[in-house]
Amino acid sequence: MKPPIGPILNKTPTFLAAYLSLDDYDIWAGLKAWARHPDPILSLLSQFLLQRKLFKLSLTKEKPEEDLIKKHRDRLVSQLMLKPKQANYFLVTGSTTNEAYLAKGEKINILTKNGQVRDIAQASDLPNIKALRKLVKKYFVGWLA
Repeated sequence: MKPPIGPILNKTPTFLAAYLSLDDYDIWAGLKAWARHPDPILSLLSQFLLQRKLFKLSLTKEKPEEDLIKKHRDRLVSQLMLKPKQANYFLVTGSTTNEAYLAKGEKINILTKNGQVRDIAQASDLPNIKALRKLVKKYFVGWLA
């Protein structure tokens, strides 16, 4: 039995209909089939997902040192018996930002006791509300195994 994801991967004219009909059972069936695929990357990634072995993630305020990334890459190459280039599929780096309260667009307004309507960040004397407006940038390293 072939999972219905086949038309999507083969880019047949029924691509959109096949894509829209996918559900979680189809994805799991695909993962089970791909876990035995001859492509080592596809097979390993599918096996990891099936075994619920997900990416471990390290968040830091500073950009990670190249030595740390190299250490993770070398460990993956050794543990999973990969070629160095293949380790890139099991190791991700990047950054993410978060601004919990964006004053742009819609605001959270507070009606004060004297009847004024004010932005929550202006109306509040709590420092943590004002801190929510600060853009926070974090760097991450994620790896499998």
